Amino acid sequence: MYSKNETASWSTQYLLSLQSLHGPASCDVTDCWYDADTEARFRVTATEAADANGARYRFAGWTGNFTGAAADGSLLMDGPKTVIAHWEELPPDFNIFSVPWQERKNYRYEGPEIIYTFWAKHGPCQREGCGHRTPIMSTPVVAIKTPTVDAWQDWECRGCGKKFDVERHAARMAPDVPLFVAPDEKPFAVMDNEGRFTCPHCGKARQDAKAFTEKKSPELGKAKNKKVELTLLIHPQWLEGCPK
Repeated sequence: MYSKNETASWSTQYLLSLQSLHGPASCDVTDCWYDADTEARFRVTATEAADANGARYRFAGWTGNFTGAAADGSLLMDGPKTVIAHWEELPPDFNIFSVPWQERKNYRYEGPEIIYTFWAKHGPCQREGCGHRTPIMSTPVVAIKTPTVDAWQDWECRGCGKKFDVERHAARMAPDVPLFVAPDEKPFAVMDNEGRFTCPHCGKARQDAKAFTEKKSPELGKAKNKKVELTLLIHPQWLEGCPK
């Protein structure tokens, strides 16, 4: 007759409690139970939500055992944790253009998104036997605009001592096409979404997140409006036309 011993092994797990009054929130595991001292990841699945009465809400950030404004986050599960998603109600006459441009990525657009539409046409040559598709326009200039951007002008680089303009965001008329800067254009740098920018003279990188979010900081001062002249051109190769 044989005897057999068995030993039960136990592991410690902690529950991450997600609380969200409006939009749904989820963990990276199905039940939100995590082994001790492991990382838990969580997020709201949409940054806008609506209730049964038609009221709309926007995600405003996390509190509890985690604080932050991003839609996702993570924390160490060294005990039971609770994270609360907060929402702010949007006014009935909400206008997306009242929201700072760097925050608009948190919204979902419904409706037209086209601001400008440029038409450029070819016409077949009427000479007998030719039929060459010739552009019906005499100049490559499609549009000329002068948008305004927030900028700190004539800022002196701490690395090389030379001056340049720091633009809070890029001035563009057609964001998806190549940008060519004229040789006589005043030197400038454009901030990214974290307030980072690089000196165009020496390449020294700097960051001023406060200036990017608040348009002012102790180092850069207060941003002012800067007009930027932009010209939208058709590629010269297109102006050559094409065979029939």
